[in-house]
Amino acid sequence: MAKKVLLIAFGAVLALVGAALAVVGVVLLIVTRGDSSFSTEATVVRTDTRALVADMATIDRGDGIGGLDPTLLVDAATLGSVDLFVGVGPAAEAERFLAGVELRTGEREPAAPAEQPFWTAQVSGTGDRTLEARLDGSDQRLVVMNADGRAGLLVRASFGLRVPLLRRLGIGLTAGGGLAILTGLALLAWGVRTRVPPRPGPGGHATPPPAPSPWAPAP
Repeated sequence: MAKKVLLIAFGAVLALVGAALAVVGVVLLIVTRGDSSFSTEATVVRTDTRALVADMATIDRGDGIGGLDPTLLVDAATLGSVDLFVGVGPAAEAERFLAGVELRTGEREPAAPAEQPFWTAQVSGTGDRTLEARLDGSDQRLVVMNADGRAGLLVRASFGLRVPLLRRLGIGLTAGGGLAILTGLALLAWGVRTRVPPRPGPGGHATPPPAPSPWAPAP
């Protein structure tokens, strides 16, 4: 009897845990899509200043987001007539380059950003541009400008992350969850099919089932 109960209980728990793992794995696969990335919806940004600057620390906290080795993805396209520039570089160098430039206040006209040597990743030109920059935990800045440095920026952009480990984790959880479900169902079936031996009667012998009566009940 104890064996039957344990098989059914353990099988049910294992199947439920496997289902939960599989659901998490499928969600990760859906979120990260086929290239291990997920991103925001594209939005249109307009500013009368010369640059948009983002602190990468708001995205990357710690050493590569807990060691996940992510890559920042920026898909951007200018909606104006000027080539677009998108770059990532060390915070100190980026702030030195933009010192006195009109971000919130300032009047200095910057040099062409694409000609600066400190960028760790950059793209420029017309049409859709995609920047990929690895997040390594260092203090960096993301800068979006017109390629000639002029004021007045009109751009459509989306931001995302590529985290290969998340997709591998999703595949592992989906496969492991499916295996746990199958194992749990097998244990459940085994437990249901396990026969319980008859209880011993007086004297330690199993009590036989009652013999059928030769007499039919009276109509």
